[in-house]
Amino acid sequence: MTLAPESIETFRSEWARRLRLVILLTAMVEAVGFGALAWIILRAAEPGLSWVLVYLAVVGPSSLALLTLVFRRSAHRLIDFLNGLAPRARLVSPPSPQGAFLLLDNDLVLRLQPATSFRLFFSPTGDPLSPDASEAKRWLATIRLRRVLQVTRQRGDPSLRAGLDAISSRLSSRWARLDVFDRTRIDTSHPRSPNRDAQAVFFLRDAMKSAPAIVRELDSIRELLTQAASTASVGLPRSIR
Repeated sequence: MTLAPESIETFRSEWARRLRLVILLTAMVEAVGFGALAWIILRAAEPGLSWVLVYLAVVGPSSLALLTLVFRRSAHRLIDFLNGLAPRARLVSPPSPQGAFLLLDNDLVLRLQPATSFRLFFSPTGDPLSPDASEAKRWLATIRLRRVLQVTRQRGDPSLRAGLDAISSRLSSRWARLDVFDRTRIDTSHPRSPNRDAQAVFFLRDAMKSAPAIVRELDSIRELLTQAASTASVGLPRSIR
């Protein structure tokens, strides 16, 4: 399965819309501040302060231009990253304050903020779940989680630690962690609600340039998360009725 070009274009358009909104709001704030300061300086009748207005008249537009350049460069790098993952991705969510996520073809959910994380959801029978966009958004938003296992490159189950260290090294990650969470409550109104999540987090040196390496490691990451989920002891979550 390959991420459709239309999905990437939709993501790019939404990113551009948000960029225009940020620039507009920034310009409005700067205009209000400049106007208020100009009014104060002109009323003060201090000729020596006029240079402040000249300075702000130059700095204001320059800061907006710099902000636009930074956002456009970030968008270009992100689109290149999505194109690199397209052969293994099936959906990319729109940009949001919580960060975008990708649904991959092996059931993993990839998030980029603040670090690069891979999430795998499990049913009460222990089988991995393949969420759609609405399910992934809802499952990622839950805070009713209890950590039942944690592995880093220095501590934890030796077998899981070795697997995490190997993947981390191949991704050139500065730091890595593996967690398994049990959901303290399960919403029985949604039959596909997971009762366990496994997550691997990697702090990559340059995530936007790591798409080829990530693609090579996706199946290894899924295997590691599945092993971790089966290793941790199972609690008894309460149902939501």
